Order: sequence, then C-alpha cells, then structure tokens
Amino acid sequence: MPPTEPVAPQPPAPPTLPQNEGKSKRLLMLVGGIAAILLSLALGLSLLGRRGNTPTSSGANPSPSGGVIAGWPTYTSAADFYTIQLPPAWIALPRTPNNPHLLQFTSPDGALLQISAEKTTAGSLDTYLGTYDVAHQADWNNGPSEKANSTKQVKVNTYDGYERTEFWTEQSLQTVVTYAKVQDEVYIFALIPTGGKNSLPNQTVVNDYHTALSTFALTSTAQLGKDWKTYTSTAVPGLSYPPFSISYPQTWTASASASTNELSLTIYRNNYEIDISQAPVGTSVCLFSDSPTFNGLSGDLRNKQYTELTTNNGVVLRRYFNANSGSTSTMYFCEHQAQGLYFVTPLTIGGLVYTVPAQYDPDVISEMDTIVKTLAPAPSSSPSASPTSSPQ
Repeated sequence: MPPTEPVAPQPPAPPTLPQNEGKSKRLLMLVGGIAAILLSLALGLSLLGRRGNTPTSSGANPSPSGGVIAGWPTYTSAADFYTIQLPPAWIALPRTPNNPHLLQFTSPDGALLQISAEKTTAGSLDTYLGTYDVAHQADWNNGPSEKANSTKQVKVNTYDGYERTEFWTEQSLQTVVTYAKVQDEVYIFALIPTGGKNSLPNQTVVNDYHTALSTFALTSTAQLGKDWKTYTSTAVPGLSYPPFSISYPQTWTASASASTNELSLTIYRNNYEIDISQAPVGTSVCLFSDSPTFNGLSGDLRNKQYTELTTNNGVVLRRYFNANSGSTSTMYFCEHQAQGLYFVTPLTIGGLVYTVPAQYDPDVISEMDTIVKTLAPAPSSSPSASPTSSPQ
C-alpha cells in the first residue's frame, strides 16, 4: 500500500514591497530604452536595416529544446551569465553604464526588447510574481500601474517560466513579458511597442521574440545562489516516527503543519512538490521484480520501473511512478529494511511522495532526489529552517 499522500498547503501570502520601487525601475528602463533609440537615430543608425535588407519574417525553426540558430547574432551578458540570439535585423542599443543588468534591442517593425535580471529571495516564481503584483496593485491613481491580463506557462529554452500579457497603465502600453527563475536569479524578457504604438505591431515580432527566448542559455551557474536551508521536525506525540531533518536549496520553499497525531511537510518550487507525512498508517512491503517471495500485507510493484538512490546516511530508497491525474503525476517511495530483505512503506521517517507536472522536467526530478538524499533522523528539537552548506 503506497503512503498516504499529504494535502499540499497553499504557498504563503507574499509580503508587500514598497509600492514605488518596482514602478520607478520599470519606468526608468523604458525611458532609457527610448532615449537609446533616439540616440541611435541621431547617430544616423537606421533601425530598418543596418545589417542589410530587413526580412518580413525570420523564418527560423529552432528545435524544440532551442539551441543555435544559423545566421542569428549571439549576445552575451557577463553580468548575468547568459547568452541569447536575436534576428539579424534587430539592433542592439548602447548599454547603459549605470545598469549592467539591462540589454535592449529594437525590431525593424516597432518593438523594444528589454532583457534584465535581478536577485530574489522568493522560493518560487509564483511567489516572486505574487509579490510583484501586490507592489503594483494600487500605485497609479489608486489602481494598478501594471496589470497581468493573461498568464501561461512557457519554457525559456529548458527553463520553466511564465509569459504574461501586461498592460502598463502609466504608459498605456500592451506588452508581453516572460519571466524565468534559475536558482536565485529572475530573468525578465519584456517586449514593448514603440513609435507611438500602444500594442505590438504584428505576430511576426512576437514569433521572433519566442524564437529568441528558445536560444537563451546560461554560461555559468557557479555565481548563482546555492545556499541550502535545513528543516528539522519534532516528534509527533502518539506516533513511532522519529524526528527528521531535510535540507533544500534556498530557491525552494518549505511549509509545514502539525497536529496532535500528524505532521505534514511540503517543499515546493513552481509546480514541483516533495511531500513528507507522518500519520498513523500501517507498514506494507513493496514487492519489486527482484523481491523475494512474501506472504503478508504487500503492494505488487513487480511491473513498476523504479529509480534507486541512497541517502547521505546510507538508507536505500526506491522511487517509482504511481499515476497521472490530469495535469499532475505522483511518484512514491519505499525504503529497504535495515535488518531484512524487503523494501517497505512508509519510510522510517514517514510517507514520501513527489507531486509533479505530467510533463515533468527530468532535471528537476534529479534536483528533488538530491534534496531527498539529505533526509535523516534528527534529535528532537523545535522545527526550524536555517542556512547550511550545500550537500555533496
């Protein structure tokens, strides 16, 4: 019998930021971009073809995972550790010395692309955007200065992100903005109408924008945040489970709830969750294809493929795919007996479940496995989350 899946708690409400901070930064970036366009015009740089004839469409067909596109120039941000390719007819504007985290480009048919990056302590992109929206909900004539009219999940090359159509009230502009979070860095790709237009000129510029984002690649992650936190539980009265500890990157968020006979912990980022539960449930043997014959309470997993991993303190676990449920999938765990021949569930520290998108990213699953490897019984103490060094 697989472990009981705990109910995932709702992410905590984001804190309110100073209302004028995000507004002034976005407005200054836009004004800077327009000034750069005017400077380019003053220098006699034609926005309609400094590199030759301007095509009406890029005609690029990148592979689904993105990659190099022949004929498209590559631009590098040393400050934020990435490269990106843009269509040949798009013009790179002069960089502003006071903002090394901003790259700007203009398209030949009237759009400005601004690429920026900023550090965040938010545990997920949802929390980051929630905080951002709260900060702008009443900062323009008692209404929002920026409003997301639609939001959809996208990929920025291999990275999870959100694309939003945002209306910027103060400038009266309908924009497309994509956000992607990698560790403690949020990359923001804003496509903005220019030349007196209030909306983007055509679908071609949007298609080129999407193609450019498929080429986004990090040059290094060594400088991105890798500080880890550790959660330590306390013993639940009436249950035989020991207290435990688990460590996770600071880009993930931990949320726990406890009662007199149950504990539930969820460590999550975007749509990926690690759920640990301690509750009064019986033990069951997990029968895999290589398990010895067993007579008693068991779950038949002999047709299940599994991934075996060993925790940092030597406990052998097997993770197996449980089921799809709409847009989500679940994966369960069994633990090899310390003194015995079988795998059993729940684990020594309780039930362990992954809840992930049906079309999940294997790299994120691997990261979740790294977190699970830090699981260990712990001395009884108050629940806590404190920084620690990254596990090896």
